[in-house]
Amino acid sequence: LDEPLSNLDAKLREETRAEIRGTQKAAGITSIYVTHDQAEAMAMSDRVAILESGRLHQVAPPREVYHRPATSFVARFIGRSNVLPCTVLAIGSDTVDVRLEDGSLLRAPRVAGTPSWLAAVGDQAAVSLRPEAFTMSVQHGAPSLPEAGELEGTVKTAEFTGAVNVYEVDWNGTELVVSVPDAEDRAQPGDRVILAPHPARVWLVAP
Repeated sequence: LDEPLSNLDAKLREETRAEIRGTQKAAGITSIYVTHDQAEAMAMSDRVAILESGRLHQVAPPREVYHRPATSFVARFIGRSNVLPCTVLAIGSDTVDVRLEDGSLLRAPRVAGTPSWLAAVGDQAAVSLRPEAFTMSVQHGAPSLPEAGELEGTVKTAEFTGAVNVYEVDWNGTELVVSVPDAEDRAQPGDRVILAPHPARVWLVAP
């Protein structure tokens, strides 16, 4: 199927997507579905293949592609992700410690069959941090230095989208996208904030 829903409006796309998926499941046949719509690809597929300029970056179930991208290209291409260059500092039995370009320290899980498993001390790599991987707290009063596993930045924009607020945060000249649940005391542009990515959601990828 080559982009079968490309000319339909949003609601009809969702309805027809469900019809196609139901028919395919009922028939029990393998289908190749070509699309540029990422949400469509994730919703329709049992396995997703990511191609770029003739190079096959990853073939995996949608959830794995999203949460465990193999390369920085996949991390940036599927959904939104903050991909930050890093250097591998230490390798543990189930963790990898990395240092970002500004000296910040993060710890990523080490998982067999992924770039984190093959990493060696001194390697140049990158970490993928999805917007929803962070908790965010506003700094009140005198600024404090971030601890290991934390990033400090300044809110540039704040967008209310309903259940969540989406922020653009300036971190040492790099724009980070952060998505956190809505709250009455939500951050405002100009606020200094501390970002703490959940350790399980710091994902090491090939640069």
